[in-house]
Amino acid sequence: MKKIIALLVMLCILLLVVGCEKHEPVAPPVVEVEEKEEIPLENLTIQELVETVENIMVITSGKVIEPREITIKVGESVVFKNNNDAPHILRVATPDAIEIVRSKRLMPGDVFEYVFEKAGIYYIRDVFSGSVNAQVIVE
Repeated sequence: MKKIIALLVMLCILLLVVGCEKHEPVAPPVVEVEEKEEIPLENLTIQELVETVENIMVITSGKVIEPREITIKVGESVVFKNNNDAPHILRVATPDAIEIVRSKRLMPGDVFEYVFEKAGIYYIRDVFSGSVNAQVIVE
């Protein structure tokens, strides 16, 4: 019986020593993520936008959208810039006139970006002026 008690006492002491031992915390691995600097599109000129953004449509001073038609791939976005001196609200709709999205009021110099998630033909129309319209073909 004394041997069992002695063994239990030694086992308890061993557990205390091992349990109280200092362990250095292991730091999680450091993963470096390259951050993309976000460029405020509103501050760019038309030329800078064309150089920076792949798909851009501009409301010109003649109250038309240029280019009138653009073809993109599913998942790509189109940036619309109001380069006109009047405010515009753009409406993106399907051929059967189902509205997909509507921009906020675009003041002169403002931009609106929309990502097209489904293939199809989309009509872009200004709610204020029927002459401001275009077409986006998504393949």
